[in-house]
Amino acid sequence: MKAVILDTDKNEATVMTEGGDIIGIKNNGYEIGQEIILRRRKKRASINRITGIVSAAAAALVITGGIGGYTYYTPYGTVSLDVNPSIEYTINRFDRVLDVTGINDDGDDILFELDTKSLINRNIETAIEDTIEQIDAEGYFSDEDGNYVVLTANTKEEAHTDTLLSNLDNNVKQRENLEPISFKVSDDEITEAHSQGISPGKKMMVDRLEGVSDEKIDRGEWNRRSVRDIVNEYDRIRDGADKIKAPLEDGHNTLPDKSMTTQQTPESPEKPVPEISGQDTKPEASGITTPDSRQEMTTPDSGQKPVSPGNRQETVSPNSRPEMASPDSQSEMMPPDTQHEAAPPDSGREMIPAENKQEMTPPGGMQEMAPQDGSAPPPEGMGR
Repeated sequence: MKAVILDTDKNEATVMTEGGDIIGIKNNGYEIGQEIILRRRKKRASINRITGIVSAAAAALVITGGIGGYTYYTPYGTVSLDVNPSIEYTINRFDRVLDVTGINDDGDDILFELDTKSLINRNIETAIEDTIEQIDAEGYFSDEDGNYVVLTANTKEEAHTDTLLSNLDNNVKQRENLEPISFKVSDDEITEAHSQGISPGKKMMVDRLEGVSDEKIDRGEWNRRSVRDIVNEYDRIRDGADKIKAPLEDGHNTLPDKSMTTQQTPESPEKPVPEISGQDTKPEASGITTPDSRQEMTTPDSGQKPVSPGNRQETVSPNSRPEMASPDSQSEMMPPDTQHEAAPPDSGREMIPAENKQEMTPPGGMQEMAPQDGSAPPPEGMGR
């Protein structure tokens, strides 16, 4: 026969049996709230002993808030279970069930089949296991995945709540095809759930669904739906959001950077003009050349003009020569007093003053030809 330790002293322990009898037994190091098995009938606790326990409990209530039998019967926390049946358990500090209530019609039906009295004074973990067995027997679970069990817990000590919820969660995981969803809830959340006529677990699930939905949901409708329906809808919305979000995270379909919407042209540094053989570069063509303008000397096949003898000439590499004017462009204008000679039509050369006309350099030479005796070239205007 099972019994629960209500009170202890140095030599004796007071227990309550499954039948509700209170008896005294030898204290073998028991702790209050511990469940034991009585192997043989013990003598009933004397009336004086029972009276003493009750008196002590009353005194303890005034002085310390209650110990012993009073502590055992003092509600310490709440546990809820949801599948579609919603059931709530009131427990003491020893995790014993003091009361159990069906929150919806399905929950009432399960408790009717279980016999509520069979759950009283049971360890909450055992009571949850028995309840799940009955829910399974009633056909609420399928043979496939997606069988969710929502558990919530709230006690007066957070550490106690964490341990209790972890144990309940692990027990459900041991069962095949069941997936636990657990929440630690506050007193206010329990009160709000009760005001809506639902369990704390159902409230937490509908809250989560509302949190991911872009549209306003009908809470009254979802409060009546099963946990499986709520989870499936939640996953459907989240999966849709993830499919939209994933490309953005991968760098695709991203919105343009705000800095790209208004194009800003950075200040362009002046384009450097390459120097040619140490000389200043030719200014941009204005369509007019002056007599003293420097002209580069090029090879005959380059399509560029010779220079006057008064101007120094330097070779220009083919890769760095300035661009030539297009063949169809008009010849540059010369001063009116300057005689011109037309360049061959296919040469693309500018017209140059007659007095500055030079002989072309031989194909193999890039420099001005000097007399073979090494003397300096004749003065400007004189023939060779």
